[in-house]
Amino acid sequence: MRFHLAIHDLHVQVLYKSCLYLMWWYNYRVLLKICNCLKNRDRDVRDAARHTLLKMTQSLGVKYFPYIVKEMKQALTKGYQVHVLSHSLFVLLNGLSSDFSVGCLDVCLAEISDILTNDLFGVPAEERETPEAISKLPEAKSTKSFDSYALVASKLSPSLLPDLILPLKEMIEGNPTAKVAKRVEDSLWKISHGIQNNQGFTVEHYLMFIYDLLMDAIPQLTVNRNFVKPSDVLPTNTQHNFLIPSEPQRGGPKPTVQHNVSGHLLTQFGLRLLFAGFKKEKFIASSTEHIQMLDPFVPLITNMITAKQVRVLSLSLRCLQGILRFPLPSLARHANGIKESLFTILGNYARKGAAIGDNQELVNAAFKAMTAVLRSNSEIHITDDQLQLLLTFIEEDIHDSQRQVTAFPLLKAILSKKFVADEMLEVMTSIGQLAIKSESDTIRAQCRQVFIQFLLDYPLGNKIHKYLSLVVSNLSYEVQSGRESVLELCNSIFVKFPPHLLQKQASFFFVPLCCQLVNDPSPLCREMASLNIKTLFQKIRVAKRTELSSFLLTWLKENKVLQCQLAIQAFGILAEVEGLEFRTRLEGLLPQLLKCIT
Repeated sequence: MRFHLAIHDLHVQVLYKSCLYLMWWYNYRVLLKICNCLKNRDRDVRDAARHTLLKMTQSLGVKYFPYIVKEMKQALTKGYQVHVLSHSLFVLLNGLSSDFSVGCLDVCLAEISDILTNDLFGVPAEERETPEAISKLPEAKSTKSFDSYALVASKLSPSLLPDLILPLKEMIEGNPTAKVAKRVEDSLWKISHGIQNNQGFTVEHYLMFIYDLLMDAIPQLTVNRNFVKPSDVLPTNTQHNFLIPSEPQRGGPKPTVQHNVSGHLLTQFGLRLLFAGFKKEKFIASSTEHIQMLDPFVPLITNMITAKQVRVLSLSLRCLQGILRFPLPSLARHANGIKESLFTILGNYARKGAAIGDNQELVNAAFKAMTAVLRSNSEIHITDDQLQLLLTFIEEDIHDSQRQVTAFPLLKAILSKKFVADEMLEVMTSIGQLAIKSESDTIRAQCRQVFIQFLLDYPLGNKIHKYLSLVVSNLSYEVQSGRESVLELCNSIFVKFPPHLLQKQASFFFVPLCCQLVNDPSPLCREMASLNIKTLFQKIRVAKRTELSSFLLTWLKENKVLQCQLAIQAFGILAEVEGLEFRTRLEGLLPQLLKCIT
């Protein structure tokens, strides 16, 4: 057997050598012999034949590739040969991908499309599901046609891309089974990757192709919202509630049947391409041309976020986030419609127990889109009920590790709009506690940022003292990470608070922080408390520092060891802040220090 394999391999190698010296018209018979070698039952012979075809094409030039594809297709027509054909096509496409330029495959697109379509949706696809075919033929164990689609799409001229997708579109319109629909979806996924790597696609080609796809899909995706009102179902006459209702009549409107259940696949394909364009920053916000081409997508996406398919909704919301980053004229006109659709999605999918699987991805995308809408449009208005709904979701999500990543940005966006609601106070109390008690460093940091923004932006009035008390009362929290978080909050308050407000609250913070200088068991926390006192001294006026230093003198006069130690440390921090100005305080300070020493 080994002898025969060697003879076959030598035969193929001789044919390959002859291709280097003969002109193409003499090599036609050689090409036929190589293609016949692909029919061989021996895997080594087939691999050698494929390798020879690859070298042959590289030597003669890729302009001869269409002839090779044509001859392979005519030679390999039945049985196991069809599996060999699709696999051999992938080997050639993959090996020559660096040699191909955009447009090289235009001539042979019809042959390539027939091969790939037959392999994925014809008899070969059915044979791959049988154990006998898999065991006998290595090429039948899996298919490389999905990858071939990506390679072809990356080298195809933009004008011929609809021809590549046409067979897949026909499969979708034929009401395919679940397995066939999955193969169509995977094919479109690979084609989208190929398009993104296609150097021949300009932004204009890219957006025009996506726009045409989405325009064709809108009639199949929009929801007919003829909701039944409760008053149409429940009895309105309350005087006869105890009467037995009459027997319901048979008939009524027939349930609607959706014949094309896979029509959304092309929509997903277009939305993935659009989202990839935003993600890879293909579009420039400062380009007038790009703005003009992106603006028609606003009403399209506004319609897409009323679709029935969860994946289409998720992709539409991701694209919406990208669109909101651009100054598009149509956004102001559709802002309220987008907002209402987002609340509809949240109301349907963000309830407890509903956000599972694909729904979880949809809910996260909806929260991110809502955040982007609030940040991008200064004139957006939400009702009290809508604000209450958002805050209810946020209060639930901040305790859910999987949804915290979307809850915090949305809460920040609401705070920046300065929307007022009683529920906000409850949510921020939870945020303040979570900033101290959470075991995650990241969550504590996020909570601190939101809490500080709340204290600065929200119209609290006298209620601010309640939230400052929440901070001060936890300076002695039993867990060190919590105390560190509280001290970080204090530092942010001292740095960011307006001077007049800090003047009023300085005494409230000063005494508890001084106590931490001697009472906290952690050296790090004691150091942080010292730095906070220093920052506080730097931010307040001289008169307020004098008032606080009077507290220190009182502690010195009591002649207790801990209180004297505390006061001396605090005076040392004050001296470091004031420098030479501290000399004015020595007259009252030195006698008390001498008493403490003696």
